Amino acid sequence: HAELKGNDLYDCHYFPDDYNYCVKDCSRLERFIKLVCGKQKPIYSSNLTHLGITYYHSLSDKKINGIVSSCPNIIYLNFKASTEFSDDALNLIAEAYPNLRYLNLWDTRAITDKGLCVIARSCYKLEYLDISYCKDITDKSLVKIAGNCYNLQEFYFAKAHWITDKSVSCIINSYPNLQNLDISVVDQLDPCIVCRYTYQEKGQN
Repeated sequence: HAELKGNDLYDCHYFPDDYNYCVKDCSRLERFIKLVCGKQKPIYSSNLTHLGITYYHSLSDKKINGIVSSCPNIIYLNFKASTEFSDDALNLIAEAYPNLRYLNLWDTRAITDKGLCVIARSCYKLEYLDISYCKDITDKSLVKIAGNCYNLQEFYFAKAHWITDKSVSCIINSYPNLQNLDISVVDQLDPCIVCRYTYQEKGQN
């Protein structure tokens, strides 16, 4: 397992209360990036299955290409609030990690339906997916996820401005036993959809 922490925030954003950062975290992160992007790959990287790089605003497509090339057995990726990568990076992840179980893309900014649909097609074993605050995601991605990722247990897409009743209904119908679903602050959502999910969730408890 490798949990690497950055210290980058956008205006009006804040770190969670449990996010503990120190100067050593920066050097650990930069050292890891330098290793995986170098010509001589670290020996331990082939055994790495869980990788977290959070709050790091310099996670470019090139750096993710280095990660994918060096760490072939990843099943857990947490890129929460890390930015500067695009759909091209999601294409790399989808091709390299068909056994991916966990993917956190919370507030990763530049990704769109194009990259997320590739993830849904290739990483169909996903059990956890967070695309909250990814503002360019639309119904197209959610419908693709519902039609491919049958093992999904937790799905978060808070503050998704372009999501409508159509795809949320599709998700609820596809995953009657979903453990966690965050649809908070979805602007165009019919209150009846929320009530329906709340009733369904209570029925499981």
